[in-house]
Amino acid sequence: MGLLDPQPEVKKIVVDAIIAGDGATVANVFKFTGTIRIINQEAEIMEVTDITTCSNVYATSFDGTNTVGLTADGIDLSGSPVGTWFTRDKDSAETYSVNVADQVRLNETIAGDDAGLAFNLTAKNGVDNFIQFRFTGDANTNFKMKVIFKYTLFNGATLALA
Repeated sequence: MGLLDPQPEVKKIVVDAIIAGDGATVANVFKFTGTIRIINQEAEIMEVTDITTCSNVYATSFDGTNTVGLTADGIDLSGSPVGTWFTRDKDSAETYSVNVADQVRLNETIAGDDAGLAFNLTAKNGVDNFIQFRFTGDANTNFKMKVIFKYTLFNGATLALA
């Protein structure tokens, strides 16, 4: 299956990620090789122990040396209740779109059943490559979120839980 294949197989990976950290925190969520196309990237807060402080939230890719932003640094999930949902629906220079579940909210970027803006991501050969969730928390920050990626793989690429 090549990059120009008109109908690559679409797959979906779902992970329940425990997010905890004091200060600037990086959580490796997925590990990948080759070139992958992320069609949809979204997450929902499922459980909250403490989310009083959870700011500067964004996603990156990391190859052990280089970091590439998948979204801009910037959303603030501090105080967000269970049910808060966020998605990457713009380019990498923009922040996640977030629907905080403290009142009714609307996100009109959904096309079909995809909430995100697709992008291709190529791994560095011969090393571990990760998709990361980054944020600034405090000593008590601890919550669980469901992360959903819809994706396609090219030329033997892989995507798995980190």
